[in-house]
Amino acid sequence: MKRLFPLACLLSFGACISMEPPVYTPQAAGQGQRTILMVFPSPGAWVVTDSASKADSMAKTLPVLGTVTQGMQDERYRTASASLQQYLPHWKPQEVLAPLLMAELSKTRFPGKFIPVSEAALATATVSAWNRAADTLDWQNKYLHEDTALPHPRDYTRVLALDDALVFEANLLPYVAADESDNVIPSLTLTSQIYRCRDMHLLWRNEVTVDSKANARTLYEFKTLPRQLIDRWKELMPTLAAQAAQNLSISLAGASAAGTPSGAAVSSGTVEVPAISTGTETPPLVPAVAPSTAAVITPEVSSGTVTAPVIPIVPTVAVSTEAAIAPALSSDTVAAPAVSSGAVPAPPAPNPR
Repeated sequence: MKRLFPLACLLSFGACISMEPPVYTPQAAGQGQRTILMVFPSPGAWVVTDSASKADSMAKTLPVLGTVTQGMQDERYRTASASLQQYLPHWKPQEVLAPLLMAELSKTRFPGKFIPVSEAALATATVSAWNRAADTLDWQNKYLHEDTALPHPRDYTRVLALDDALVFEANLLPYVAADESDNVIPSLTLTSQIYRCRDMHLLWRNEVTVDSKANARTLYEFKTLPRQLIDRWKELMPTLAAQAAQNLSISLAGASAAGTPSGAAVSSGTVEVPAISTGTETPPLVPAVAPSTAAVITPEVSSGTVTAPVIPIVPTVAVSTEAAIAPALSSDTVAAPAVSSGAVPAPPAPNPR
C-alpha cells in the first residue's frame, strides 16, 4: 500500500522499520473475549508538501544526501503542518470515527466482543498518556512505525483490569498530500493493531488510506476555509471504517481456510485415524502389511490384548512372481483382496523412528 506517511516515512528518516504483518490465526482470540476499541488520533494534521512523483525522485537521492536530506524534509513538513494547524478549529476525530468503526467491526466474524473504551473502566488520564507525543511527527514515529524490537510505547500489561482483554488500537492520522497541480488532497490513514494485553503479543496489523481527490484545493484555500477541510475528513471516515473492517474479515477468512487442510488427521478419542472418503460401502480397517511374493500373506498380529482372527492355513501354490497371488480360502472366511505383485507395487514397510 502506498502509504501517506508514505512520504513521511520515506523522506523524513530515510529507513523505515520493515515489519512483516503478523499472521492471524483462529486461536488468536477467544469466543466472546473482551476486545476494547481505542481510537488514538494524531495531535494535529500532517502536511505532505511533495507530490508522489517528486517524492520518488527524492527517494533516489537519499542514499547520497543521507541525514541532511532527512533533516530538511522533517523540518519542511513540520513547519507546513504547524502553519495549517493554527487555522483548524478544535475537533475530536476519535469521537467521529469510533462509533463508525464499532458498527463495522461488529459485522465481522471476529470471535471477540468489541466494546468501546468508555466501558473498559479506564481512567481518562491513562488513555491520554497512551497517546502522548511532542508533535505529529513524533506521534508517527512512536505509534505508527515503532521498532518492533523495542517495547511498545503503550504498555497494557501495567493495567491489571486489562489482563483478560484484547485491545484494538486504531491510530488515526488526518493529513493533506500535494498532487501534481500544487493542490493538496484531503486524506486519512488508519493504522490498526490488535494486542493481547497480558503479554503485549501483536495478533494483527493493518493500514488503510483513503483520500478525496475530487476535493483537492490549494493549501491557502483550506487555511481560509478550514471547516471545509474538517468536513472532507469527516466524509471519508465511513469509507475508512468499512475498509478497515473488511480487511479484518479477509484476515479472518484466510485464517479459517488455513485452519484444517482437507484430509488431515482427525482425532477420535485417543487414537488418530486419517480422514477417508467413503464410497458405497466402507471396508473394515485392516493393518497395512507389505505382501510377500513367495508366501501367503498373513495379517500382522498385535502383541497387545486384542487377538487377531485365526485364518486357516492354506497350502502354498507355487506360482511365478509375474503372476498375481490369490490364495484359496474357505467359503466361510472373508477373502483377502488379491494383490498383484506385478501390476500394483506393494506399499513400503513403515519406517520405525
